[in-house]
Amino acid sequence: MKTIKERAKEYSLKDFDGYYTGREKAVEEGYIAGATEQKDIDIDKACEIVRNIANEYFGDWEQSCKIEDTFRKAMEE
Repeated sequence: MKTIKERAKEYSLKDFDGYYTGREKAVEEGYIAGATEQKDIDIDKACEIVRNIANEYFGDWEQSCKIEDTFRKAMEE
């Protein structure tokens, strides 16, 4: 699986409009910023879902939060 930075480098080098304008670095930085922000949003939403499901299953909020923390650590690696 490629990292966000690897994907950004590939994306910035694509010739979308038929010519290069020296904007590759700006595109790369923009891609990294946007993808990183979206990843954080996606992880937060997934963790919320996992916590709620665990709470329904265990009926124990503290246990549910521990499961969420474990899940978050795995997703952030």
